[in-house]
Formats: sequence, C-alpha cells, structure tokens
Amino acid sequence: MKTIEILFAIAMLLTSATLCLCAQKPEKPVEVVEIETTETEIETPTPSTQTSFPTQIVVFNDGGVWIVQVVVTLPNPCHKLEFIGIEKKNNTFVISFKHTPPKPEEVCIQVLHKYNQTVELGELREGSYKVVVEINGKTVREIGFNVKD
Repeated sequence: MKTIEILFAIAMLLTSATLCLCAQKPEKPVEVVEIETTETEIETPTPSTQTSFPTQIVVFNDGGVWIVQVVVTLPNPCHKLEFIGIEKKNNTFVISFKHTPPKPEEVCIQVLHKYNQTVELGELREGSYKVVVEINGKTVREIGFNVKD
C-alpha cells in the first residue's frame, strides 16, 4: 500500500512541476498578425470529385523572424498532404502543397486528421505582404499582412 502512495505522490509532484514550467512566460514576445480560417476546395485526381478541407493560416513575428503556420483539416489520415516548398515573388510568398487522396479500395479510419506546416519567411522590411497557399497547383487561400517598424 505504501508503494502506491509513494507512486501517487511522485506523479503529483511531476504534474505540478510540469504545470509550473508550462506557465512560464516565453523569452521573446510573439506578435500574432493574422489568423484566418476558411474552407478550401481541392480537386482530386478523380474528375467528378471535389472535397472541402478547412484551412487555417496564421502569420506571426517571433523576435524579428516572420513565420507562417498552415493547418489543414483532412477527412482522415489516408489523405496525404506534402509540403513542396516556398517561393518568393516580390512581396508575395507562395507556399505549395501536393494532395494525394486515398486509393478507392484503401480502408481508413474515419477520424479528422490535422496537417500542420510551419514555414519561416525570415526577417522582413516594413511593407505589405501576401501569403498564397497552393494545393496541386491551384490557389486555395491567400491572405495579406503588414509589417511595421
């Protein structure tokens, strides 16, 4: 019985220590500039099939470095989204992904699956910028944001 009490006490101490560490303030302030959520239309290789995936884009400044976070909610883990890359055209950043749907005969658990990709834009000068998200070569979402000194 004492072993159970000791293990319980250790578990409580570890939980308390973890909560204390999580509650500490971050070293650098993080400035969130833009958060947008939208339904994204994606054409799959089957000509008659289209699927909507909720997409969230967050642009923020972390200690002088600008970062974009793209979160796409897929209908199940068998849908694959692959980060292709980022291309800068003037003040526009194009972030490209490739979507691969599951094979028709593939059995997959029916649970929502979040795909999360964080992309560093780097240090930006004052001005207006745009982030464009492309999936399979099609623009599915774009947002603008401003950088101020």
